[in-house]
Parts: sequence; structure tokens; C-alpha cells
Amino acid sequence: MSFKRLSLAMLAAVASQAALAAPATGLIQFKGRAQHNTCTVSVGGVESSNTATVILSEAFTRKLAKQGDSDGQTAFTIDLKNCFSSISSADVFFRAAPGTTVTNGRLDNMAADSPARNVQLQISDEYDRPVDVGDPGIQPPSLWYGDVQVQDRVGKKAYSVSYYAAGPVTRGNVEAAVEYVIQYF
Repeated sequence: MSFKRLSLAMLAAVASQAALAAPATGLIQFKGRAQHNTCTVSVGGVESSNTATVILSEAFTRKLAKQGDSDGQTAFTIDLKNCFSSISSADVFFRAAPGTTVTNGRLDNMAADSPARNVQLQISDEYDRPVDVGDPGIQPPSLWYGDVQVQDRVGKKAYSVSYYAAGPVTRGNVEAAVEYVIQYF
């Protein structure tokens, strides 16, 4: 066999091995869901695209003298309007907003300027049952509260927030923030 023939035979063998060593292939699936606008949400009349502020009633330290005392209950609502027609109910989940801590399901006082000591904020449902607020970053559905009935594309859920004594409360400012998550059905 001549050198030219041997070289051509070797080239053909190398080419066929290269064809066998083709790149690996695989499949990637993408799955998602496009959703309609669910409902327009407002807290105390302020739509959810803004930060709603609930102005607390004043509380008196004499009524917050020992652990477990509460005072200054302030009502607020979460209103759902313009809901998509297929929505019949919704559940609400509360977790502390970034920068706010939670102790025993209550929001700790995070006021930076002249803070009151030993005071927390307790959220309650419309039956005065305490609502446990989740820690920041906790994901639902571990603490869902409030089956909101939606009829004629409208729903409303009443809540309240009160000062809660973790010990004898001192005079000062009280601030905390909570995030809400709403799941629609």
C-alpha cells in the first residue's frame, strides 16, 4: 500500500470517528403561566402599589404595665375590587417587612427615634383572634389567615392592630411594618 493510500485511509477513519463524537444534545422545557390582573388591593383606602400607613390609636403605659396587656386597638381593612370574574375567595398571609423583626408572631417595635420599650404590635382578625406574623422572607402558605369571600368582583377583610406589652412598656414611639401576600381562588 502506498503512502498516499494509507494517508487517505487514515483520514477517512479519523473523519468517521469525528462524526461519531458529535456534540451531546438534550432538551430544555420551559413552563410558565400568564395570569390576568387578579384584583385591585387597597389597605385603608390606599391601593397596593403604594405603601399604606395605618395610624395607630394612642396607648397608655398604665394599661401596658405587665406582659400580656394590650391597648390602643386600631381597625384596618384589606379591600379587593375589580377582581377577575373567576375569583371567588382569597387568603391573606402576613410576614414582617424587611427591617422588622417578629417575636412570638408579633411585630417588634422598630422605631429609631425615641422608641417605646417592651412593646410589640399584635394583628388580630375580625373575631379578635391573634394573627401570627411570619418572619421576614418566610414563604406562604404556613400562616394563611382570612378567607376573604369575593362576590360581584369585590371582597373585604377586617383586621385590627394593638399595642402588646412584652413587659412594662415605657413611653415612646412605635413603628413596625408588615408585608401581606394574597392568594386567590
